[in-house]
Order: sequence, then structure tokens, then C-alpha cells
Amino acid sequence: MKRLTLAATAAVITVLPVPHASAVPTRQPCTAHWRVTATVALRRPTADEVVATVHSPVVRYLHAGDHIISCSLAVGRDGEHAYRDCGGGSEWAVVRGPRGGQMPSACLRRA
Repeated sequence: MKRLTLAATAAVITVLPVPHASAVPTRQPCTAHWRVTATVALRRPTADEVVATVHSPVVRYLHAGDHIISCSLAVGRDGEHAYRDCGGGSEWAVVRGPRGGQMPSACLRRA
């Protein structure tokens, strides 16, 4: 009986198709374009933080009408990560690049 089960298993394994390299999904580039609605500081969290705070160092300022690309959010769950700009909140948009950082997501609209 064991021999028959082993033979059946081997037959099933040989029948299953092998996925081709083209079948493996590739990572799509980030294409979420946003327009900044107010002048706001782009902040970089310190080495021991994941989410920026209003006390994090400023990398640069973004002005109303600037366009950025951002595909992810950093969410601060406690009051320390809250901001008052653009109506307030605790969700920070992550801006990539050498001069990137985090900015309040309430200050963004789809471009």
C-alpha cells in the first residue's frame, strides 16, 4: 500500500507545472503623485524613532503647490506624534529620496 501511495504522489508532483520567471510578480514603482496644500516642514525622525514628531529635525520646507511622490504612511498612535498643521492628525506621509522625510498627510491632495 505504501508503494502505491508513493507512486501516486510522484505522479502528481511530475504533472504539476513549474511557474516560469515571467509568472513571478514584479514590484511596481511608486506612482502616487500628491500636491502640497500649505507650507509645511518635512521632518526626519531621529534614529530611535519610526514616526516623526513636531520636535524632529526639519530637512526642508515644502510649499503650497509643490508636487511629491509618496506611497506610504507612518502612523503615530500617541499624542507625541500628533501635529496641528492642516487641521491636525497623526498620519505622516513618507517622502522618499535623499532629501526625504515625513510630512503631515492632512496637507496633501491627489495631483
